[in-house]
Amino acid sequence: PKVKILRGRQLQSILDPKARVIKKEFEFAKTFKYLTFGTSQTWGSHLEDRFASAYPYLLSPSTRNEGLRATGARYPALCLQSLMHGDETIYDVVVLEYPIARSANNKAQDMGYLAKRIRERYPDAIIVI
Repeated sequence: PKVKILRGRQLQSILDPKARVIKKEFEFAKTFKYLTFGTSQTWGSHLEDRFASAYPYLLSPSTRNEGLRATGARYPALCLQSLMHGDETIYDVVVLEYPIARSANNKAQDMGYLAKRIRERYPDAIIVI
């Protein structure tokens, strides 16, 4: 399939759980195996049904969501093996959703360390930051 770059409303309309139809050309993306790490947004905080409405589950119902509330990239970077214990799935796409402030060098280092560990564990995965 052709690769399309979507921005703003185009992307929102595809991922919007209230949208009536997801465009056929993007159905193939639901077949990918997704692994997500991130903050409260990834976890699904403040959503009535996080398993139906949090963005990782809009990507694919079979997503493995390792989002954690009130944490940064350091925790999963240090505990990746423990978090993924017993999961031998080969993921196609790994999403990392953590804020990185320009002045917060430690946050950037933590994200880099996590990305490096993800790459070692899933060498063929697409990593989205």
